[in-house]
Amino acid sequence: MGQALPGGLRGSVQEMGSQMPLEYALVTVDDSQPGETSALSAYTNSDGYFQINGIPEGTYQVSVKLAGFGTLQRSVTVKSGRIGFERFLLEESTVILDDVVIDVKRQEQQTKVSTALVQLSPKSITTFSIGGEPDLMRALQVLPGVITTGDQGGQLYIRGGAPIQNLVKLDGMILYNPFHSIGFFSVFDTDILQKADVYTAGFGAEYGGRNSSVMDIRTRSGNRQRIAGKVSGSTYMAKALLEVPLGPRGKDGLSPSSILVSAKKSYLDAIAPVIYPYVATEYGGLPFTFT
Repeated sequence: MGQALPGGLRGSVQEMGSQMPLEYALVTVDDSQPGETSALSAYTNSDGYFQINGIPEGTYQVSVKLAGFGTLQRSVTVKSGRIGFERFLLEESTVILDDVVIDVKRQEQQTKVSTALVQLSPKSITTFSIGGEPDLMRALQVLPGVITTGDQGGQLYIRGGAPIQNLVKLDGMILYNPFHSIGFFSVFDTDILQKADVYTAGFGAEYGGRNSSVMDIRTRSGNRQRIAGKVSGSTYMAKALLEVPLGPRGKDGLSPSSILVSAKKSYLDAIAPVIYPYVATEYGGLPFTFT
C-alpha cells in the first residue's frame, strides 16, 4: 500500500468590502492533539497571499487572525498530493482592551531590513497632500531629505542626488517621467494605489544601480463584488475611475477577476494663457508644452 503524500493550502486574505489585501495576517491550520499547539501556520505577504505545505490529508479548522479585524474560522479539507486554494475575507472589529503594548512591526523586522524606508498608503497620501488634490507627488514633498524645484516642483532631489538617480517603478515597470505639469500632479491616481514604498537608502540590488532613491509603487485590484466608479474634479484636473467584476461569482460573492480603469485630464493647457499671459511676449512662451 502506497504512503499518502502530504498536501498543502494556499490562498489570500482580504478586507471585506474594499477587498484590499491584508499583510501579516496569521493563518493557522489546527492539526494539534488535545493539549498541544499547532505548528502549521504562515503570515500573508504584501499582496495578501500565503502558502502552507506539508499538511497531512484530512479535514482541519483553519483560523485567520489580524489585529483590528475579527477572527475567521473555516473547515478546510486537504487532499493527498494536492494544494488547495481558499480566499478569506476579514471584517474590521473594535475591541476594548486594557493597556497593552502591541508591536505590529515585529514580523516585518524579522524578515527584512527597513533602513530609510517610508511606506505610504492612500490614507497617508491624503493626509500629507496639504492644500490640494491628494497626490503622491505632494506627499513626497513633505518627507525628510526631499527637495523639489519651483512652487510645486517638477523634479525630485532626494538626499542630494539628481532626479535621474531616482528609480520609479509601478507594479514592477520602470517609469521615466512620472511627474507631470511642473509638479502639480503625478501620473499616479491615489484611488488605485495600494501602497508606495520609498527607499532613500539601504535598498537592495534588485532595484539596479540607482544612487539616490527607489519608489516602488503598487496598485490595488479592482472591485470583484459589484460595478463601482468615481468621478471627481478640482480647479485644474478632472478624473474618472471604473471598476467592473469579470466572471461568475463564487460562494463568497466575488468574481475571479476584475477590470480597473482610471483616467485623468488636466485643464492647464486651456488656462495657461490666462494665468501666464505675460510669458508669450516677455519670454517667447512657456518652457514646456502640454500633451
